[in-house]
Amino acid sequence: MGALTEKYLRKVCNNTIQYVKDIQVLDVWRYKTEYRAAEIEKETITTFDRTNSVLLFGDFVVINNKGRDISYLFSPKLRQCFLLILFSSKSENKLGIESKKLEQFAWPDSPHKKANNLKNVTINQIRSILEDVDAIELVYSKGHYRLNCSESFFCDYFEFIKYLNLIRDDKTNEDYLKLLSNLIDRGKFLNAINDTCFDREKSEFEFKVLTVLENILKLSFTNNNNSSSISLADIILKVDPLNEKALESKIISFQKTGHNEQAKKVFNSFLISYNEIMGETFSKTFEEISKQNK
Repeated sequence: MGALTEKYLRKVCNNTIQYVKDIQVLDVWRYKTEYRAAEIEKETITTFDRTNSVLLFGDFVVINNKGRDISYLFSPKLRQCFLLILFSSKSENKLGIESKKLEQFAWPDSPHKKANNLKNVTINQIRSILEDVDAIELVYSKGHYRLNCSESFFCDYFEFIKYLNLIRDDKTNEDYLKLLSNLIDRGKFLNAINDTCFDREKSEFEFKVLTVLENILKLSFTNNNNSSSISLADIILKVDPLNEKALESKIISFQKTGHNEQAKKVFNSFLISYNEIMGETFSKTFEEISKQNK
């Protein structure tokens, strides 16, 4: 056997061994991914009654047309791009997000050609995921990516904004208040999503809620509508955990209805949150707040 032939055969052999190793690694990865996906579906299949939904309060959740939580299919980058398109689709012009702008947000440090390729792959992956979610379609038109949503599509955040606008004009509507309370009960808006590109949405949401509900809370508290005051204060504290006016209104409203122990729990919970966020002890005592009820 010649030296060149032996060298060639050795190279082919090594490449074959490496190929087999790669296939084995891929099979292990595929098995783990599919197994984890199956386990997640088992855990969440009975969790949601509503189908074709996106939940943005608390953990990010996407529910398909069978009522299954398919959030595990969204990597952080897929989730980021999906949300950028979703929020832009609901903006005033409703055009969606410009293709170049999406690249700048998602891949700011990548050259255009690479960012464009990554964007195309990401868009295709999102489209594939959304095949199992009725009432929402990712489209490209006039240089923009947009999500077309039909009436059967549900998003807790957009639903919340709708009823927030309604209660602004009908301040005493108890049904609107209950809906707002139920919608935000899962937790903070975009909780645990720390992408700076969503800072604007978070700030605008907080401003809208506080602007509308603080005024209604003041009116409700003055009129001794204790039940509404507690619900309003609860919503405000979910948005702004350090809101002292909401804290005081909630504590005093509980006391007025004879629930002093519940009022103490509210205060103690606030103390913990205040210390975690501010790194110091809250200056007021429970007794000082309670004096306002006399």
